[in-house]
Amino acid sequence: MPDGADLEYLALLEEEDRRASQKSFLRYYMRMTGFEPPAHVKLACRFAQRIEEDVVDRAMVFMPPRHVKTTLFSHLFPSWVIGRHPQSPVMGVAHTDRYAKKIGSKVRGYMRNPAWPWPEVSLSSDTAAKEAFATAQGGEYNAFGMFGGNQHGNPAEWLIMDDIIKGRKIAMSPHMRDEAWETYRTDLLSRLQGRRKQLMI
Repeated sequence: MPDGADLEYLALLEEEDRRASQKSFLRYYMRMTGFEPPAHVKLACRFAQRIEEDVVDRAMVFMPPRHVKTTLFSHLFPSWVIGRHPQSPVMGVAHTDRYAKKIGSKVRGYMRNPAWPWPEVSLSSDTAAKEAFATAQGGEYNAFGMFGGNQHGNPAEWLIMDDIIKGRKIAMSPHMRDEAWETYRTDLLSRLQGRRKQLMI
């Protein structure tokens, strides 16, 4: 059993890791997943960090399937942004409301994780929905389906879009592509304010 000195040392290591995770998205990834990141994840984390640091304002991420791009950019990154900016509104958009709710549930789950490195940032007491929740500090996360979602009345400083068109068949339809473009142009861009960040996965 660890003695007092060992426990104090472990507590110091935990505090160092917690503070590092607040500043570094790579360290946050490692803390929340428990994994040692492969090279492509390290690169992706550095890229996400540059978005948060205002070096990049608009970005598109292309990675092969099963390379954790949704985990990185739609689940972990929004939760890290909320921790660093608990008063900012974040919007997540996916191809359907159902998938958007699934993503929102993952984001909220990281905020409820015991490893969450911001004890001072918490969910609002009246937060219940998977796809729409607020922080006690006044920020919020709202998730919508690309087609049929109601983005109106929900501002966003961070717009994170993941698989907004489902499948090759829909993607090859000129009508659906036009509808997606119109939704992006009129409904999504009009919600942006403040830092106006855009990330498409």
